[in-house]
Amino acid sequence: MFTEVSVHVQLEATVKPAVEQDGRMPYFLANTVEYDRLRKPSALPPRLLGVLFLPPERNAWLTHDVEQLILRRCAYWVSLIGAPESDNLTGQTVYLPTPQALSPDGLIELFRRLACQEELRYGT
Repeated sequence: MFTEVSVHVQLEATVKPAVEQDGRMPYFLANTVEYDRLRKPSALPPRLLGVLFLPPERNAWLTHDVEQLILRRCAYWVSLIGAPESDNLTGQTVYLPTPQALSPDGLIELFRRLACQEELRYGT
């Protein structure tokens, strides 16, 4: 088990409403070049896609003061290694598993998996 790990995350954000489908959040990644780059299994450190689903009202995204920072809605991560090739030139819909939230517990689990050298693959 490793005691230090690194990961690259491409972070995207959207205000488009996403409807959970079978425990996954759909997101249209509007760049097939980036989609293919994130699919490469030979990259170190591992590359992940993170998507932040924001409320449609801009003034509701973030609240902060000296005591707290509140970000509305949720972000999820996914590995695209093993994802199918895109069949179009404009982009690809990807599905982010809702258990893979970018939350304190979710990050602990992600880094545990990386430290144990678990292969992160699309759909697992």
